[in-house]
Amino acid sequence: MLTDFRTLISDEQALVAGVNFSDHTIDTALNSADVSDLGEGTPLYMRCVLGDDWSGTSSMRYALVGSNDADLGSATVLVSTATIPAASLLRGAELLLPVLDPLREVDAQRRIAIHPPYRYIGAIYELTGGTGGSVTTSVTLQFTVSPRVYRASTAT
Repeated sequence: MLTDFRTLISDEQALVAGVNFSDHTIDTALNSADVSDLGEGTPLYMRCVLGDDWSGTSSMRYALVGSNDADLGSATVLVSTATIPAASLLRGAELLLPVLDPLREVDAQRRIAIHPPYRYIGAIYELTGGTGGSVTTSVTLQFTVSPRVYRASTAT
């Protein structure tokens, strides 16, 4: 699965109990240097990889949000996971959230209008209990948690 810094929403971000906004956003403005085609008509997924220390955390829920503010002020939840129980909050666990899937029936959970009306997209994480953990989250085109290995290049 290939990702790049333009689709990175959280980079080993430490989370605490309560509500946490992602430390990065994706700017969808047409004049933005970081703008990229978010894949109109292409399935998109938000991939969240859990990092260190989830001790004591009872549950987590995360969501893709849209806002017209870079700090995600007055963010609107576009699509969200169900509550993820503590037993699933393990270091290295990969959680995938479908963001846009044009092959499915039109419904609020599968076809999301990201831009317009929202200039920025990011994530919100809600943790119950404990001290939290860390996450690395990005938007990707591939729906897989299996690594894809490429042969090393011999070109110089």
